[in-house]
Amino acid sequence: MQTLKIEQSKIKCICSYSRVSTQSEEQDSSYLMQKQYWEEKLGNIPNTKYIGTFADKGSGRKIIQRKEFCRMIDLAKAGFIDEIYTKSMYRFARNTTETLRIIQELQSQGVAIIFEEENINTLTVDNQVLMNLRALFAEEEISQMGKSVAFMARQRYAQGIPDYKDFYGYRVENKQFIIVPEEAKVVQLIYSLFLKGYGATAILKQLLKLQIKSPYGKDIWTRQIITDILSNERYKGDLLLQKTYRINGKQFTNNGELPKYYVRNDHEPIIDAEVFDMVQSELKRRSRKPIKRLNEYEFTGKIYCTCGSRMRHKVNNKVINFEQGQWVCAKKDMIGAELAQCFDAMPIPETLLKEITLDAYNDYIEMPFELKRPEELEQEAKILQKLQTSINKLYADNLISINQYQEEKNKILERKKDLAKKIQDFDILSLYKKPQTKAKEYDKSIVEKHIEKIVIGGYKIRYTFKNGQEVIKEYKNDHRKYCKAYWNNTSS
Repeated sequence: MQTLKIEQSKIKCICSYSRVSTQSEEQDSSYLMQKQYWEEKLGNIPNTKYIGTFADKGSGRKIIQRKEFCRMIDLAKAGFIDEIYTKSMYRFARNTTETLRIIQELQSQGVAIIFEEENINTLTVDNQVLMNLRALFAEEEISQMGKSVAFMARQRYAQGIPDYKDFYGYRVENKQFIIVPEEAKVVQLIYSLFLKGYGATAILKQLLKLQIKSPYGKDIWTRQIITDILSNERYKGDLLLQKTYRINGKQFTNNGELPKYYVRNDHEPIIDAEVFDMVQSELKRRSRKPIKRLNEYEFTGKIYCTCGSRMRHKVNNKVINFEQGQWVCAKKDMIGAELAQCFDAMPIPETLLKEITLDAYNDYIEMPFELKRPEELEQEAKILQKLQTSINKLYADNLISINQYQEEKNKILERKKDLAKKIQDFDILSLYKKPQTKAKEYDKSIVEKHIEKIVIGGYKIRYTFKNGQEVIKEYKNDHRKYCKAYWNNTSS
């Protein structure tokens, strides 16, 4: 009679690992709750022996700083632990390189790590998942690093400590703002001109005449730069901290979401406090003046010069029997053709522009409209997916640093955003229904509903319609009328 020998299944030794971020009393309850959770979850699994919870208090970033974690890993390597359960990857460890090294070492010895939230068992996943696991660790690590940096910055602001960065008029030396005399004179000039009645545009024209470069080293200043200088409390020696804040890399203006901190007499002023306060009062007074809004014109925001600047509406009262309303290059009109580097821009009377626009619209109605989905959109999506996989693999193989990984990842995300925008634009175009009937006379709805952009250079106008089609019209500026016969004769 043959004796059957039944081999008893090996009893697995399992444990759990928990970590709480601080050593404060309020975290003690969290630690006890985690311990109780794992005892209830793992205490009665068949063919296993639950040997307890290893736990560390505190946020030690390096693994060597967590004694219980190290003891658990040593026992696993010695063969006393078969499976380690933990709540999530981030609660398990925070140092990406050391964590992945431990996972690989334990995997080679048949020890599994089970991440509950991610539903990952390191012994059963394939290499691709492990590679992505490293990327996930990196993203979480970067996120926590960002939160830590933001927290430390807010702590500094609460103590009245600013971010020591150079700004126009000052340089930072040994954590002190030191006045730059040449730039300070420019700041004082701006304040002086403003109190003499100059507006931002008039001030920047004066700076251009004096050939004073902007804070960014450019020849041309902007109204926004002038306004920012006039309203910056730093020029009277004070600091307003936490004017902005960041969430997921994006900067937002602090409109009360976070506290602001005002520090008086922090550094040597460029502008006397009395002068600064007079300027703030004058800024408020001028802001109350009624301003004629340009959006009353249907062409506003849609019409551009070939130099890239917007064209603006202007009333010409200097010439008798001349079309009063006209559109001019805003940049050229403000600072002159030489500085603006704009020599092709010709002012065009609004009545003439409307007449040409009507003809362009009717030409557009007659154009056939067929839209095919661009193949490059799908091709771009495939390329981005390959790039994402490659960057993950490079990081998993320790061939690039975490900073390089984040930099490349951000580039891919930007390209994905551009691709999503292109797809969205295509979807919008595909739904566009072109009118079937020509217009007999000009109506502002032609511009508002159908035209995306108008570009004028010399005596040529390019119309781009909302479905992507373009119409180019040429005209002769003869007695300020649109001479169709002239162009018909010259083209024949």
